[in-house]
Amino acid sequence: QEQFGSLGIASEMIAAEEARYAVTSEVRVPENQGRVLSACVFSSSDAELFQGRLFEGLPMVKGRHFFCYILFDHLGAGSVTRRHAQTFVDNLAATGAEEVILFHDDCYGMLVDRAPQFGISVPFRPVHVVEYLQRYLEDHRQDITPLGLRIAYQRPCASRMSPGKEEAMDAVLGLIGVERVQRRYDRENCLCCGLAAATFNPQQAPEIRRRNLDDALEAGAQAMCYLCPMCRIGLADDARDRGLAGY
Repeated sequence: QEQFGSLGIASEMIAAEEARYAVTSEVRVPENQGRVLSACVFSSSDAELFQGRLFEGLPMVKGRHFFCYILFDHLGAGSVTRRHAQTFVDNLAATGAEEVILFHDDCYGMLVDRAPQFGISVPFRPVHVVEYLQRYLEDHRQDITPLGLRIAYQRPCASRMSPGKEEAMDAVLGLIGVERVQRRYDRENCLCCGLAAATFNPQQAPEIRRRNLDDALEAGAQAMCYLCPMCRIGLADDARDRGLAGY
């Protein structure tokens, strides 16, 4: 995509987006407690997702120092991802943690897929937030009130880099009493939320969203379930207009 410019995204736009995540300050990390949660850049934009019991007492790193740049894979500019990969790993390694819990699917994909491809050693164990949630819920079964909800799961595009966590996702949904409806556009056949497509083909994005939500409704879903906050941005308004709640 990058070599032939197949997505048609101007190089000036790519450069401006890369500059948006530049940092000049030193990386700061909490006192080492063996494990740490990396919130990427979402602790400000989606602060409510980090509130409550689930992450209580868990040290957190956040901000642009911990942005993984997989965004640029979505934009057909993989060289940008590669250019920043080592720094991303080094910043997380600076925590001294043995386990780093990754809130964002992109960040996890960088560590378990892209970094090894780039020949970068990851000196800690990456833990996807879904794996963390599964362990937490299994340890607190007595506190769970089943939701009794049918959802259509919006699998992020980055999940193609870590398909092995599907079992953990199904386990989490089962533990909270949620049915993941069987539908055409799920798992390996998932559709983009439309947000990335809106960047390089804005005329196509509404049709992608329509097909996705048609599929969810035809499968009997009551709500959309998002793993990635960006997918929620991409789909939530259209989903709400069509009677689908969002989680």
